[in-house]
Amino acid sequence: MDIEIKYVTFKDFRGDEYIITFPSYMTHSELAESVVELSDKFLKPISGGFVEHGECVGESISLNLKSRGEKDTLLLKDLVKGAEISKIKQASYIFSMDSMVSVDAPSGTDPESLHKQAIDKFKRIVESNNAELICEEAYDEN
Repeated sequence: MDIEIKYVTFKDFRGDEYIITFPSYMTHSELAESVVELSDKFLKPISGGFVEHGECVGESISLNLKSRGEKDTLLLKDLVKGAEISKIKQASYIFSMDSMVSVDAPSGTDPESLHKQAIDKFKRIVESNNAELICEEAYDEN
């Protein structure tokens, strides 16, 4: 069973264009009216139609707008590509730094009062690319 997919392309006040796909049980005008209202009228419909075999075709009778063919199809392909990128599996990698620094201070100095000086020395090691990093663990988030 094929599901009919419709689309409407919108343009904002800067001239940027956005495509929204939706199922056939909604009319083009229902979707467009909702988007225009939610965007506080910053988005305006400029084309509409149907998605067939990955191509934008046809027209929207309820909006009285035609498909722009290849131009809308390119927006659709960008949308799909963005969805594929967001599905890339992510992991967290835990690193430690195998470096030590020394801070000179009068005998009896509270070590906690030397933290800023120690951190500054660690920063210099990292910024000069002399830090030895060790990957301790990797956690798969998916």
